[in-house]
Amino acid sequence: MKTREYKIKGTEKTLPAIDLYQSPHFDRNEDIPMKDTDQDRCICCNKPLNREGKFWLHMNTSWMVLPAKAEPISEDEDQGAFAIGNACAKRIPKDYKFKTK
Repeated sequence: MKTREYKIKGTEKTLPAIDLYQSPHFDRNEDIPMKDTDQDRCICCNKPLNREGKFWLHMNTSWMVLPAKAEPISEDEDQGAFAIGNACAKRIPKDYKFKTK
């Protein structure tokens, strides 16, 4: 099955959606306590995240990672952005993640 290509804003370039990396320890990491009730967990490994400097992935409803600078997609296809930690971000190609301060 061919993956849909997404147009990158301001260019003629397109990139496909990619599979989400998931740690083999995802379920086990649920036991790691969070320090704060509004803390996020990494979508890839399920570890609690620090508030500052985390990366984000934009997901579609097929649970595929979209290119970070892709043109907007329909609300029916858009799952939103999900946080990932620095270690998991190393497994994601640079064109697919974005960072907050």
